[in-house]
Amino acid sequence: MTPILRKFRTFSRCLAVLLGFDTLVLWTHRKKPGPPAGAIICLHGLGDLLLAGHAIAGLNGHFHEQGLQSVLFVPDWLAGFARRHLPVDRVEGVSVKDFCGQLDYRAMILRSVAGRFRVAVQPTYNRRLMMEDALVLMLQVQFFCFS
Repeated sequence: MTPILRKFRTFSRCLAVLLGFDTLVLWTHRKKPGPPAGAIICLHGLGDLLLAGHAIAGLNGHFHEQGLQSVLFVPDWLAGFARRHLPVDRVEGVSVKDFCGQLDYRAMILRSVAGRFRVAVQPTYNRRLMMEDALVLMLQVQFFCFS
């Protein structure tokens, strides 16, 4: 077996375990929804956040037209910058390292978003399957399966 295939198998097993873990966390924790909101997930670095700025502003306007508050998720070290410079109702910081590496932190974040959002958008081209894509997927699973 080639080293690349071995790494791919390890990565896909890790994703399967995390998908199962995320689903279990959301299955056991149903939060009553608060005010209607839309989530914008931008958990990459500063450059991607700046490139997504125009899309974030447009999403904020669209959410407001639909009667939704906009909540932007960014890396915790960019939360202050995002609060000062991006037009959203709320900014929440997520520790990218802890979200990918600590199951208790990951469960805390998933519980905090459970049932809060009517829509989730990831307006970046970059992908991190274990982070942004997983969070958007879990928000959709929560909406469609556990509502």
